[in-house]
Amino acid sequence: MKKELLMVTGAGFGLAIGSTIGSLTGSPILWISLGICFGALAGLLYDLRDSKRSRAN
Repeated sequence: MKKELLMVTGAGFGLAIGSTIGSLTGSPILWISLGICFGALAGLLYDLRDSKRSRAN
């Protein structure tokens, strides 16, 4: 459950950042989709980092 929560949270932040950049640049469709992709990737990488730390302990 935690893995999905981090990915969705990252995608939500990416959506917010992507819509802000998209409204400033005039191409919201591009930036919203990129924001969601990079946000989900950041959430996934954060989860992988946490799982590696928990295995080391």
